[in-house]
Amino acid sequence: MGRAVLISLLLVLPLLGCGSREAAPTGPDPQRVERLARGVNLAHAFTASSDGPPVWNVGAQDYALIRGLGLRHVRTLIELGLIIDPGSEDGLNAAAVIELHRVIKEANRAGLMFVLALQLDDASKQRLAVDSTARQRLVTLWQVLAKALAAIPPDDLLFELLNEPTVEDAIIVQSLMAQLVAAVREVAPRHTLVVTGPHFSDAQNLLQLQPLADPNLVYSFHFYEPHNFTHQGANWGWSMWRQLHNLPYPSSPEAVAPVLDTLTADARPHAEWYGQERWNRDRLAAPIMQVAEWGRRHKLQIWCSEFGVYRYYVNERYRSAWLRDVRELLESGGIAWTHWDYANGFGLASGEPGERKADVATVQALGLMP
Repeated sequence: MGRAVLISLLLVLPLLGCGSREAAPTGPDPQRVERLARGVNLAHAFTASSDGPPVWNVGAQDYALIRGLGLRHVRTLIELGLIIDPGSEDGLNAAAVIELHRVIKEANRAGLMFVLALQLDDASKQRLAVDSTARQRLVTLWQVLAKALAAIPPDDLLFELLNEPTVEDAIIVQSLMAQLVAAVREVAPRHTLVVTGPHFSDAQNLLQLQPLADPNLVYSFHFYEPHNFTHQGANWGWSMWRQLHNLPYPSSPEAVAPVLDTLTADARPHAEWYGQERWNRDRLAAPIMQVAEWGRRHKLQIWCSEFGVYRYYVNERYRSAWLRDVRELLESGGIAWTHWDYANGFGLASGEPGERKADVATVQALGLMP
């Protein structure tokens, strides 16, 4: 045997051995997929403190309630400003990272997988659309953050790379997602990562995303259709939502007619249009089943990481009907889901921290244990 051939074999054999010991994954670990099937968001769970790390306002009682309902995971948005420290060596707030470790492990001990989703303010997101330097800073940040949390077992923690990019350019978001996945993979090779489409991560936005080469990914979208129903009375977003109250579901001109005289003149045409659109289970099914089919065609794990109805200005009967329809449609499409939210305006529970109680109508609509 020639010396060159011998050297070539010695180089190749270790690679063959590695491949035989651990085959390349074909998708997210089935155990993680199972735990992702049903969960709840913990919105605004982290709040800033004046002289220390972020304050976490969810505790053992909340985790017991969540797990007792049959939910298997929680999802939390962490705002960028709460975890960075430009003056530190790695750019992270060390106290905030320690607190993150603590709350993630507390959820894990309660039997809940933790999904950590990064949230940027609107101005920062818009910079991503026009500034390659801003995109690179985000990539670098994620690599540092993932490295700081990589010791947490992959079965207990998923990394969601960016909540609602708002950037409308699908090509830019496609490139950014690929960069983020590659960067995190260098420090967290086995953790499942969550990617999403452009704009506000609606169902049609996810369809604009080309599947990435990494198999250990979850593809996420949000579902709030129609927004005039799910966000009626909301004091953020589109100003007209503040003036829309008591809209029914399903919608039709006849169902909406009794409400029209109670609305402002500005809001009335929008309520009439909502009735004319005839939102019902079949109309909700169209975008959900389109995403489900897209996922099946590409052999991807699809996850609806947010869906819900703002509860303060809607009849509970209509809210429950919408939640039930959407939840059943997601499940019939094989789509994992996470309700928005746990204990705020969209919540499945109410009350002060440590004393929260589950809302029976919401629990029943979500098909959970009483």
